[in-house]
Amino acid sequence: MGYSGSKPDNISVKEQRVDGSWCINPVPKNKKLMHLRCTLMGFEISYQTRIPSNLINRSSIRYYSSKPVQHCKKHNLTMDPWFLTGFVDAEGCFTLGISKNKYGKTGWSIQLFFSLALHQKDTELLERVQNYFGVGKIYKHGPQSIILRISSIKNLQVLFNHFDKYPLVTQKLADYNLFKLAYNIIINKEHLTQGGLSKLVAIKGSLNLAIAPELESAFPVVTKADRPLVTGVAHKLPDPNWLAGFATGEGCFYVVGQKRADLKTGYSFKLKFSIAQHCRDEALLKSLRDYFGCGNLYKNR
Repeated sequence: MGYSGSKPDNISVKEQRVDGSWCINPVPKNKKLMHLRCTLMGFEISYQTRIPSNLINRSSIRYYSSKPVQHCKKHNLTMDPWFLTGFVDAEGCFTLGISKNKYGKTGWSIQLFFSLALHQKDTELLERVQNYFGVGKIYKHGPQSIILRISSIKNLQVLFNHFDKYPLVTQKLADYNLFKLAYNIIINKEHLTQGGLSKLVAIKGSLNLAIAPELESAFPVVTKADRPLVTGVAHKLPDPNWLAGFATGEGCFYVVGQKRADLKTGYSFKLKFSIAQHCRDEALLKSLRDYFGCGNLYKNR
């Protein structure tokens, strides 16, 4: 169970993927026979696609902008709200940025933003998220990735309207609650005082489990804010669409081959599906096992 909490701005790597998109005909005379070839694609940020149905040759060119994309509206590509919550549970990131600013009243600048980063081949999915919220900007983010970012204080209210109605299920709910607490401090203008700034530094220390050395030295007496674990009813799957969204972000479908001298082909193959999470979400993985009625839980060393 590797760490899968909210991702920092630099994309973390959780697992490797396989590309099962290449089909060839091993018997030319029989056009019905197809052979699936799976190739290890490397780290998550380099994978070709998560969903085989997405392997469509799209020739259209997309331009990244701040407006909800017309492509989605034209084709009526709606998104189930629980699917979106499940996908954000997997891939979303709530970030509180605190950096020095000599022109600011307190000497520091504060920024809140929500982000979703995906491989560029999942551009359409990210456009659908942007279209659902009706706010945010999509940027090029690295050689093969793009990112949706919502940072305007006014636009962030759209997030709260959604997640208060369709709440997160994983430990990311704790990140969301801390993020919302920081938002309220800013809305009330407390961040313009030293007391409010210290509160934000404390929240930053618990949000995404990271705080810069610069902040630690500038605020040595500030301790991290309490970060409650998400337990109990929150681990019950709220809707099948949530699971579909979560598996879109965290699920891995792959083929395992093994040499077998006792078989005519010399190999045996198994199909596997897996979801890896931080050990704090062990109860959630147990809920998934109960939901499917199968599967095993393993400790990832």
